[in-house]
Amino acid sequence: MLKRISGRDNAEFKRFLAARSRRSPEVVLVEGPKLLDEAIRSRLVVRMVAVDEESAAISAFAHLPRVQFASALMKSLADVETHQGILALVE
Repeated sequence: MLKRISGRDNAEFKRFLAARSRRSPEVVLVEGPKLLDEAIRSRLVVRMVAVDEESAAISAFAHLPRVQFASALMKSLADVETHQGILALVE
C-alpha cells in the first residue's frame, strides 16, 4: 500500500520541493515516466518516486520506493502546466 501524502509539512514532500528548487545537491528531480525510465536504464540511483493520486503510472514503477501525493501537491512540484503524474528523486 502506498503512503498517501496530502500536507505540505510532510518531510517527504519537502525533499521533493528542495530538489525542485535545486537546494538539494544530493539528488535531482526527474519528471515523467520516460525520463524516469531513462534514469533507471542509465543505472542512476532512484531514491524515491512520487505518483499522483489520479495517475495511471502507479503500478509501472512498483519495484521502486514510492509515495502518493495529493494532486494539489503534485501540481505544485511540476514544471509544466499539465504534469505527467510521476516524479522521482535521483542521484
